[in-house]
This record gives sequence, structure tokens and C-alpha cells, in this order.
Amino acid sequence: MAKMVSSVSLLFVLNLISSSFFFFSVLSEAHKLASALYVFGSSAVDVGNNNKLRSFAKYDYLPYGIDFPDGASGRPTNGYNLADYLAQSLRLEVPPPITSINPSLSKNIDGVHDYSLTLLRNEKRNNNSADFEAVHYAFSIDLVEKYVSHLEFLYRLGARKFVVFDAEAMGCLPYEVRKATPLDPVCVDALNFLVFNFNRILHRRINELGSKLPGATFIIGNNFDHTVNLVQNPTSLGLKEGFKPCCKLTKLGKCDAKTLPCNERTDYAFFDGFNPTQAANKVLASECFNGTSGVCSPLNVQQLVAL
Repeated sequence: MAKMVSSVSLLFVLNLISSSFFFFSVLSEAHKLASALYVFGSSAVDVGNNNKLRSFAKYDYLPYGIDFPDGASGRPTNGYNLADYLAQSLRLEVPPPITSINPSLSKNIDGVHDYSLTLLRNEKRNNNSADFEAVHYAFSIDLVEKYVSHLEFLYRLGARKFVVFDAEAMGCLPYEVRKATPLDPVCVDALNFLVFNFNRILHRRINELGSKLPGATFIIGNNFDHTVNLVQNPTSLGLKEGFKPCCKLTKLGKCDAKTLPCNERTDYAFFDGFNPTQAANKVLASECFNGTSGVCSPLNVQQLVAL
């Protein structure tokens, strides 16, 4: 049995920061490029997993899903997300929420992403402490090793083809930017510094896994640089608005259910304070599936499937 993974979202089984991963089975029917796609990650690849759970991280109300065929499905965007587009590119159906398969699988997953983000932000606030760099380095190693242990577990189950997205540039997310520099939006360097160092460790360990695990192939999705480009140079990706979210935000960065989103949703990089629009998701999925920009390397997904 062979398989593939993506995200950001991280993509851990528990999604430790904002990274994601996918793995897929390549023993496929004639019209499919893969028989299955398995997705683990943050809200960036959520397809409604929290709808039936007691969780703050729910997106099952309008304006979320305003452009999705079934309306508000729980996806934290206006339409399709990254996992949806990768599944479609593989000629598969869009991923169902995990609770529609087995509710018990959702236990212990909710909240890990928010917990890790809180830890990162607390470190950012305390970055004047003398041992800050040592503490942050140890924290990043701990997160990466938990991530790697999940990937190794999936390998033991039979997974062989993986796509792992590193953590996005969280200092460039509209919610963080608005809090730090509301009048003159720029990325928050202190927060991006933490994420950059985490990603550096993650990349090294993923490359080591590729050499260590016989028959396994890993693609790394460079979500960090992609996010920076998304907000600082949206026109290069066919968009117009980078830092400004499409919907009116609540104090916690989600869309306000009492208001309408922007009309030109295909022009915006972000739908709410944290999550990309359908248009931005399509750009990333396309670049990773068959692009040559290096967003996903050393192969793109189409090349990975063909192995």
C-alpha cells in the first residue's frame, strides 16, 4: 500500500503549527491519478471536521462557503480549499470531513493548532529574555520531532508518497498584521522569525526522513515564502489585495456572520484573518501540482504520482 500527504497545513496528524501534509495511494482506477488522498493539517485544509465538535474553530456559517456548491460546509474560506483542489487535480472527489467517516478519529485533534499558535505568540512576547533563542530552538525541535514521529507512523502503516507543507509566514496573516501595524500593514518580523526557524528544522528533518525510510518520497511545499509573496506581491499571482481580508473580522479574526464579504473575492488573497480565499488556494494547489516555480520541491505532485 502506497500513499501521499500535504497542508500546512503542518501537516501533522495533530497539526502542530500551521503546517500540513498529505499522502496518497497510487494504486488507482484508470481515470484517477491516485486512488486516495489523505489530508492532515490546520484550518487551511479543514473540510468541516469541527462541525460536530465542541470547538471555537468552526466555520459552518455564512459568509464562509458563499462560493461553495453546498454553502457553508465548515471550510474556513469562501469556496474550495487547498485539499479540495489537489484532490480534483488527482481526479478524486473533494475530501469528506473526518467525522463523516469515523467520529472517534476526531478526538484529541481539536485545539492542538490553537495551542501551538498560543505558545509561539507567548514566545514572541517574551523575546527579551536572555535565554529566548535557546528556549525557542528547543521548542521548535520538540514540535518537529512530534511531527516526524507521526510521519514515521504513517510510513509504518504503508504510506510512501508524501507532500509536506511547511508553516506559513504567520507574521504576514491579516489578523497579526492588523494588530501590529493597523495603519501601515507590514509583516510582523518577530513572529516570522519564529516560524522561519521552525521551518528550517522541519526541512532538515524531512530531508533526513527521505534518506532514512526506504521507498519513501517526500515533497516539501514552501508555504512560508508563498505566503510572503501572496501579501507583498499579490499581482504576481493574479490577485490584487494581499494584506486586507475579504470579510469583516471579529476580534478573534474570524468572519463576522452579520456582514457580507467583499464582492470581488477573486481579487483577494485572504478571506478572513488567517485563511486564504478560494482564488489563493487554487494558485497554491496549481503551483504545487504541476508548476515549475519551486513552491513544491524537489518534485511537483504530478511528477510524484508518476513515480
